[in-house]
Amino acid sequence: MPEIVELKIFANSIRDRFADRKVTDAACYKGGLDLRVLTAGKILTDVQAHGKELFFWLNGVPAFSVHLMLHGGFNVLNENLRPAAVDLIAEWRFENGEYLILYDPDGYAKIGLFASLPDVPEATAVTEDAFLQLLEKKKASVVKNVLCDQKCLRGIGNAYADEILYTARIAPSVKIKAIPPSVRQELYRAMRSVLENAIGTYGKKYRGALNGEMRDLVRVHTRARMTPDGEIIHCIDLGGKKTYYTDSQRKFDR
Repeated sequence: MPEIVELKIFANSIRDRFADRKVTDAACYKGGLDLRVLTAGKILTDVQAHGKELFFWLNGVPAFSVHLMLHGGFNVLNENLRPAAVDLIAEWRFENGEYLILYDPDGYAKIGLFASLPDVPEATAVTEDAFLQLLEKKKASVVKNVLCDQKCLRGIGNAYADEILYTARIAPSVKIKAIPPSVRQELYRAMRSVLENAIGTYGKKYRGALNGEMRDLVRVHTRARMTPDGEIIHCIDLGGKKTYYTDSQRKFDR
């Protein structure tokens, strides 16, 4: 599933290609939303990634959101190149004849109306104080589960949660109440560092990308048996998610 890192890049790509251009036609093939009425004749003025969703503004007004789910993505197509009809979720035609296509081979990608961005803080923007307060509020919970909980903190999924915890050297199954205050601060710094580094690196390498997962920098959330530093990678099921970690990650038992 694309996480906040990929969605930031997709949002930049759509803005670079279509910002300040008029939508001349649109259609939604799954979900029942009348995109033609909602978008045709209006100008795309902004696209922002927040959490695991993309939010679109038309004529400067909040309009609709897109959740790509596990395998959804976008493509830019002309009149002569179109995806298989079974994969097509929605399309927007712009004034130069190009189409922005939303597809999903699973058929689960979702489009909905929105009036404002969600109130839940996003992982790339949350302040350290707010993050530490969140951890204190959820201190009885397992740390990885909190990082992945979109009702607590938006944008981090299974892969980046493992990478963040590996960077902070914290075991994914440890409960927050066992983590010392100074290490909670380390976790915040690791989270910001991992996400910002990935967004910066991939933003240059995959400029213009509209789909897929970007995992070149992954060190522990991988099927490889060892990290680049030679540490053995273990895999367990945690909260219904495959979780990857090494013995170097601290447990703070108490």
